[in-house]
Amino acid sequence: MQNNSSAEPQRLRVLAWPAFKAEQDNNHTKQVYGYMPGLGIDIQEFSIKRLVDKQNQPDIWHMHFPEKLLRYPNPLQVIKRLSRLLWRMRIARRKGAKVVWTVHNLSHDGATHKLLERVYWRTFLARVDACIHLSELAREVAIKRYPQIGKIPGYVIPHPHYRSSYPNDISRDEARERLNIPANAKLALCIGQMRPYKNLPHLIRTFRECGDPDARLLIAGRPREPELADLIKQEAALDERVMAHFGFVADEEMQVYLRSADLFVIPYTEILNS
Repeated sequence: MQNNSSAEPQRLRVLAWPAFKAEQDNNHTKQVYGYMPGLGIDIQEFSIKRLVDKQNQPDIWHMHFPEKLLRYPNPLQVIKRLSRLLWRMRIARRKGAKVVWTVHNLSHDGATHKLLERVYWRTFLARVDACIHLSELAREVAIKRYPQIGKIPGYVIPHPHYRSSYPNDISRDEARERLNIPANAKLALCIGQMRPYKNLPHLIRTFRECGDPDARLLIAGRPREPELADLIKQEAALDERVMAHFGFVADEEMQVYLRSADLFVIPYTEILNS
């Protein structure tokens, strides 16, 4: 009889949606998956070809942002994409793969199809094998919003920090000089993708009520909606203490903004894990 005790253990195969494609917008997947190959886990970007690969059957389909399918204004587009997603989830489970969802958000910002959204989550959750929550409170909020989640096996894995994701080698004075911010200014910063739920026009209007001449507000990031960018420009133009930097902030530039700030502002109308 052949002794297989020295055989190399089979590696866990995970299809991630997304794996590293979202790295430019969100460092979360990079942080989560970067060390996994060293633990005997193979990470691959999800594709239907890999899902049905008979030679390399996936063990897990790990998804992150399924709510993005709700962003399409045409309800027929949402229905089409939801149907395709459910079909793929059914294939994955028939082939023995577990479908795991990391619960980043409970809705999509700007989704207008409320009835369709309820149907979306009900049918989606019926095909999920396990949920990963990024905090205990986030798990409680998710179950309160969608009680169906409470019937699915759930695991709390704390949100990773991003301290090692960005360079951190310049001083506050250097950073402020690059942004042309006075050394004595009291700078409040809001940085990241500019989205409606982040409530940025309201932030500017609230800041204008502050009478301190040394106060400054800096908003930086890439706007997803031209209408929102226009509104931010209009509000910022009413106060010379407000600065708006439009465009993607590269990793190497993140420290310039963070080092310059005295206060980080999160004025979101709704927040779960950001």
